[in-house]
Amino acid sequence: MVFFFCPFSRAKINLPQFPCNPQQYGHVGVFTSAPTSPNCTVGIISHIDKASVELNLLRQGHNEWVTHVHSPHINTITCATFHEGKFYFLDSLDRGITFAVQNESWVCLHTLKAENCDKSIAFLPFKENFNHFKTYIGEKLGLEDGGSVSTCGTTLQLNQLRECIHNEDFKARGEKETCQMKGVYIQPRFFQIPPNQSWSI
Repeated sequence: MVFFFCPFSRAKINLPQFPCNPQQYGHVGVFTSAPTSPNCTVGIISHIDKASVELNLLRQGHNEWVTHVHSPHINTITCATFHEGKFYFLDSLDRGITFAVQNESWVCLHTLKAENCDKSIAFLPFKENFNHFKTYIGEKLGLEDGGSVSTCGTTLQLNQLRECIHNEDFKARGEKETCQMKGVYIQPRFFQIPPNQSWSI
């Protein structure tokens, strides 16, 4: 089951049944705008084998997911965002793919560090952050040496800078893992959502 949930108002928006495929693994989701917006589109991408990915899209008010399959050379996807009509999906190394919503076209990316590029190469319209949780949050939460955390990624808008934070697996430092936790980023931007929301218009 896929749904949006606002912890501040307890509002929940259930989405139509996701097209489960036993071959799917490594799901990563992204949405284009607030789920209450008539322009919201949800995208969930997953690998279906080592060479192929499956992207399922759902537009606001629609009851059926639309499936697109592509065979890029990409590792496990750890980052997803949306910018100016395109979904961006990046792995933890140097590969990525985009999917343009309007013409349903794919483009494969090979990312380089800025110091290794010249000005003729196109730049990503956002900054990538691979170790946000480990660098800024792990110690503040007082995690024990035996605790491990898996976090989902998110996208932040910081003034004019857009930042895409990758998924992370923060492994226990001790020999024994005493607990395993899951973490999500909550940005209280839509906290006034009333509880009677629906995906259907």
